[in-house]
Amino acid sequence: MRLSPFFIILLLLIFWIPEPFPPVSLSSDIAVQYNVSSTGITDSELRKFIEDISDTISLKERPPASLSLLQKRIEQDIPRMISGLRSRGYYSARVDYDLNTGARPVNVRFRITPGPPFILKSVDVQIEGEALSLKGELLSNNKIRSSVGSPINSKQVIDIQDAMKRWLMNRGFPQVSMNKPCVIIDHSTQTASVTYIIRSGPKALFGDVHVEGLRSVDESFVRKRIPWKEGDVFNAGQLSDARKNLSDTLLFTTVDVEEGQTIDKQGRIAVYIQLRERKHRTIRAGVSFKTDEGPGGKVSWEHRNMFNKGERLNVSGIMSGIDYSAEGLFHKPDFFRNDQILKLNVRLAEDHPDTFTSRSMTSLANVERSLSEKDSLGAGIGYRMSRITQFGREDRFNLISLSLGFDRDTRKGLLDPTAGGHLSIQMTPFQGIFGTDLTFLQGQVGYSHYFRLSTHPYLVLAAKGDVGATQGASYQDIPADIRFYAGGGGSVRGYAYQTAGPLLDGVPTGGNSLISLSTELRTKLSDTIGLVFFIDGGSVFLSSLPDFEGDFFWGAGVGFRYFTTIGPLRFDVGLPLNRRDGMDDPFQIYVSLGQAF
Repeated sequence: MRLSPFFIILLLLIFWIPEPFPPVSLSSDIAVQYNVSSTGITDSELRKFIEDISDTISLKERPPASLSLLQKRIEQDIPRMISGLRSRGYYSARVDYDLNTGARPVNVRFRITPGPPFILKSVDVQIEGEALSLKGELLSNNKIRSSVGSPINSKQVIDIQDAMKRWLMNRGFPQVSMNKPCVIIDHSTQTASVTYIIRSGPKALFGDVHVEGLRSVDESFVRKRIPWKEGDVFNAGQLSDARKNLSDTLLFTTVDVEEGQTIDKQGRIAVYIQLRERKHRTIRAGVSFKTDEGPGGKVSWEHRNMFNKGERLNVSGIMSGIDYSAEGLFHKPDFFRNDQILKLNVRLAEDHPDTFTSRSMTSLANVERSLSEKDSLGAGIGYRMSRITQFGREDRFNLISLSLGFDRDTRKGLLDPTAGGHLSIQMTPFQGIFGTDLTFLQGQVGYSHYFRLSTHPYLVLAAKGDVGATQGASYQDIPADIRFYAGGGGSVRGYAYQTAGPLLDGVPTGGNSLISLSTELRTKLSDTIGLVFFIDGGSVFLSSLPDFEGDFFWGAGVGFRYFTTIGPLRFDVGLPLNRRDGMDDPFQIYVSLGQAF
């Protein structure tokens, strides 16, 4: 079949003429770009809260495809913002908006009028059940009384409800239930009244305790950590105490302590303790480096359930540029009392800093009693045998000691504290035996405190002070390895180990008294990276009490922290501010695990 010339030309036009209409793309290039702002809220925290719940603000980088979709996004935000303001107590809040479609980008402005915060005028409760007689006492609860007269918000309403429930559960009512709070708003007086409806259920006593999940830990050890007796009035707070007591033993990965679902005919409710034991043996190894001490390492082995009742044995070896040591520690909980621990310690060491050379064996038996969750008191007897060489003279010592100590620890976070403090007081009289004619009393007080200055940015101020004194003998007669020294990574950074004090021919002598001060400003650049700026000061003195007649040494520097699950990795550079010619290096470097204090 022959094609006509006209038909051939028509086919060429169809296949060769470019597409007149390219495909349409709904890319962000044709989306409605816009700027958004808000006015009317001066409180920065409240403004951020409202902006965070706004899709128009949070989704600004994902603009809608049309003006109608943008307007829908804005209008859906208005009830959301009003609800958010009401949750903070602004019940007369209004939200409007301006939309300037002639601007490029389009301009959106929210006009927010929060109005005054409404005040919580009164709190009332309606109680159904046996707890009705406790209504007056319940309403006098500090949490409720302190809330009345303050601006109302939804969190406060829920917090009061939770406080009421805990209060009743701590007084014998394990089956408390509550309706949703009834909040009445009075716009004429700009106040709110809240009524809670409580069904207390029957009062109960503690019944049988069922312990499950034990493999090697003796059940009697677990039961000694239960703070109630069968027949006591039920107290939900004591369930939490039992949970904490068992977790603190470090013997379990899981600790669940829950009351049963039913109260029996005798008015008792059972408690179920479900445990999962962790591995009781641990091997640890660590390394450190300090320019004044050189590289160091530590290896330890620990058994946390030696005889199936939480007995802990730790054996460790340490090696560094200034000492070698082997140490054994044994802790026996429930020593004659549930709140007492027997601690046995034996240490063999060879110390060879620039100051002296010492070979020693030290043993100590100490009993520590918990006075409260934060306070403890300890007393023990020790024996120390040593051979010390210093300034060409060798001395041998045999000393017995009676240690007395008090400890108060309110720190939050032991590896990296952010609040609270730690007070340690130690008094130790020494008496020479087996030919050692020496008697003296040594005491030391240390306190550290931590202040959380802000969360954003993260800022923590840490401060520490130590004071030590010795009575009864001159510093020359006291063994060189138990005199006071200052300088090094755990003291005045920037100075070599033990050198921040009096010298004899360039060698530290140590002293009979001590003052050491440290301040750090800690910040975080991210979740894992932090910086520390520090100033340390201190010295030792030859007199029995600090007399400040000698030099007082100051050091300063900066530190880097890398935060891990087992604590921060520390890298500090310290500069001596009272540098002595021919004695002090320009700087010292300290690398270890954990904060300086």
